Amino acid sequence: MKVGFNTPQNPGFSMSAAVYPGGKTTAALSSELEGKFADCTLLDKAAEVAADPSIKSVNDFFHFYVQIKIKMAGDCSAQVAKFNEAFDKFEIPSPSPNSAKYLKIKCVQEGEYMCIGTCFAAPH
Repeated sequence: MKVGFNTPQNPGFSMSAAVYPGGKTTAALSSELEGKFADCTLLDKAAEVAADPSIKSVNDFFHFYVQIKIKMAGDCSAQVAKFNEAFDKFEIPSPSPNSAKYLKIKCVQEGEYMCIGTCFAAPH
């Protein structure tokens, strides 16, 4: 499913959102996002496995990726650095008592796009 819009008051502005529940597009997108944001999940999976007998292995987790992609007018490396500096100060606590931190937010430049995203893990 893909939804998009633009505003008549500002025809240069547009936004779209996409959700891909499965298939080749999902596999390709997942691989792309994993390369950018896999280090954003900070959940201590070993501690989760040790504390919960229903979780058999550190491999028994789903990884959920979220990304906002913004087309920039030019080089955005300075903005990316400022965002990452600010994001490093965020403390996002874990919903689990077994892990101190849950995730971090990261900003990367991808050509003319600034991508802000994260990854979080949940046992399945």
